[in-house]
Amino acid sequence: MKAPLGLVLIVAASFLIAACDTDGGDGNGDGDGGGSAGMGGDGPDLDGGASGGPAPGDGGAAGSQSSEDAGQDPGDDAGADAGFDAGDGDAGSDETDAGDDGTSGGGDCDAGDTRTVACGLNDRGDQAQICVNGAFENDGACVDPDECADEAERQVACGLNGGGTRDQLCVAGEWQDDAACSDPDACTNAATQNVACGFNGAGTQAQVCSAGQWQNSGSCNDPDACTNGGMRNAACGLNGAGSRPQVCTAGQWQNDGACVDPDECTNAAMQNVACGFNGAGSQPQVCTAGQWQNDGACVDPDECTNTATQNVACGLNGAGSQPQVCTAGQWQNDGACVDPDDCVNGSGQSIACGLNGAGLQEQTCTDGAWQNDGACIDPDVCTDGDLQTIDCGVGGEGSQAQDCAGGQWHDDGVCAPVGWSCDASYFDALDGCDCECGAYDPDCDVAGQTVYGCDTGETCNVQGDCQASTVPGAWTCSDDYYGDTWCDCGCGAVDVDCPNATSGACEYCDPSEGSCSPSDCSAIDPVNNAVCGSTGGWNCNPAYYGDDECDCGCGIVDVDCANATSAVCQYCTPSDGSCSPSDCSEIDPSNNAVCD
Repeated sequence: MKAPLGLVLIVAASFLIAACDTDGGDGNGDGDGGGSAGMGGDGPDLDGGASGGPAPGDGGAAGSQSSEDAGQDPGDDAGADAGFDAGDGDAGSDETDAGDDGTSGGGDCDAGDTRTVACGLNDRGDQAQICVNGAFENDGACVDPDECADEAERQVACGLNGGGTRDQLCVAGEWQDDAACSDPDACTNAATQNVACGFNGAGTQAQVCSAGQWQNSGSCNDPDACTNGGMRNAACGLNGAGSRPQVCTAGQWQNDGACVDPDECTNAAMQNVACGFNGAGSQPQVCTAGQWQNDGACVDPDECTNTATQNVACGLNGAGSQPQVCTAGQWQNDGACVDPDDCVNGSGQSIACGLNGAGLQEQTCTDGAWQNDGACIDPDVCTDGDLQTIDCGVGGEGSQAQDCAGGQWHDDGVCAPVGWSCDASYFDALDGCDCECGAYDPDCDVAGQTVYGCDTGETCNVQGDCQASTVPGAWTCSDDYYGDTWCDCGCGAVDVDCPNATSGACEYCDPSEGSCSPSDCSAIDPVNNAVCGSTGGWNCNPAYYGDDECDCGCGIVDVDCANATSAVCQYCTPSDGSCSPSDCSEIDPSNNAVCD
C-alpha cells in the first residue's frame, strides 16, 4: 500500500534528524526524549515519543514494508498501516527499529541490512537500500518499469515526414496513442511518382515529393494533340485560307468534312488571259490573296469594239463632233462634223467682271469659246448686301457682324464674345462689369467698375458668373487665386477649385504668393492639401498620396489602393520612402502600408 504524502515527509524528516542528532539519546527506551520530529526512544516510557502522534505499544515499519523487510527488532511488534511504532514512537514508513542493545549507534537499522522500497514515476519501481551508519541509503538507481506518470498527456511527432502530431496518454506507466496522427503531408519527401496527364490522360507527368506534397517535375509528356471528341476548324486550301472541320479521335485531329476554300489560285502563280475590245488582246495576271489580279495593261491591237460608235473632235478649232463607227477594231467617220465653236482660238476681248461688275476681265478664245485670260481686276472685296461674322475681342473669341456696302466690309454693331447674351453695346464699353451675360466682360478687369447682374457681396468670376467673394480667413495665398478654376495648394485652406483635399489634386503651388510648398507641390500634406508636411504616418513623397496610383510600403495605406493587401500594389519607390524594393516583394501581404 502507498504511504500517504504527509507520512512520507515525516519519515524523511525523522531520518535526517536521527542522522544529525548526536546527543539526543542512544535509541534505547529510557524515556529521555532521545528522538525528535517523530523519532522516539525504545521502551515503555512514552514521554520521548515523536510529535507525529505515536500510538500506545511498540511500533515497527509500516507502509509497503513488513517488519521482516525493515530489520525489525525481534522484541518489537510490527506496526499498523498508520506508519508508527506503537511502543517506541518510531516513524514507520520503510525504516526499522534498530533494536534495544544500542549496537547500531542510535540508528534505525543494523549495518549491512538491506531492503527494497517502492520508487519510480508511479511507485511501481524497486529501489534497493542498504543500512549505513544506522540509516538506510539507496543502493544503486531505481529500477522503474514505467516511462511516464499515469494519466499524463503529451503530443509526439508522427506522419510521413514527422510533420504531424499525435496525442498520447500515459496508461500503466506506458505511453499509448490517444488519437490518430494528424499529418498534413501527402507523401514522403524526395519520393517520386508518375501520374497521368495530358489531353486525355494518356500522358505521363513526373512528380517529386517536396515539403510533404507532390510537385510536378518537368512538363507533361503527352502523345496526344487534342481532347477526344473536341472539334475545330483547320486551315486548308490553295493558300491555307480555307476552313476544314476536324474532330479529335484517339488524341489526334482527323478531317471531318471537305475543305471550304475561298481561293481560286495559288499565290504568286501567273497566267495570260484574253482581253481587249474584241478579245484579241493578251492580259498577264498574277495570283494575289488567292485571286487572279491583272499584272499590267492589256496588250490589244484594237482601238475600239466592233460596231461601237463615237463622236470625235472636229470643226474650226477641233471642238466639233464627228460621228464614227468601229470596223475591224478601228474607228471610221460616219457622217458630217457638228461644230459648236463660236470663236477662233487665239482671238481676245475685254468684259466687265467682279463682285459688283466694277472690274475688268481680259478673255481669249480657246477651243472655240471665250475663256478668261488671267484674274478679274476687281476693286471690291465683297458683294454689296452680303453679311459675314468675323472673330474679334479678347483672344479672338468674340464675333463681329459685318455688312458689305460699296464692295467693302463695314462693322455692324459692337464686337461681342461667343455666347454673349446681353446687349452688345454693354460689352467692353467701360460702362461697368456686366455679369451673367453668357461670357466674361473685359470691363470687369478695370478697377472701379460697378458690378451689374450680381447680388450684393458677389463678384464676377472669369467665367462671367456671379460667385461669393468671401475668401476663407485661413487663406494665405493671393485672394485672386481662390476660386479661379485652378486648384491652388499650401494656402492654409482647401481651394474651392480642388476636387478633393489630397495632394494628388494640386495644380499650382506658388510660394511667392503665400503657398507653404515649392512650386512642384512636393511639400504638400498627402491628405490635406491646404498645409505642408506629412501626416498620419505617410513616409513617401506627399505627391504620391491620392495620385490615382496605389503606392505601398509608405507607412499608411494609400487612398488610391482598392484594399490593404499587397496584391493591389502598383508602385514601391524606396528612393522616395517606401520600405520595399521597387518590385514590392517585401510588402506585408495583408497590410500594404508596411513590409514583412
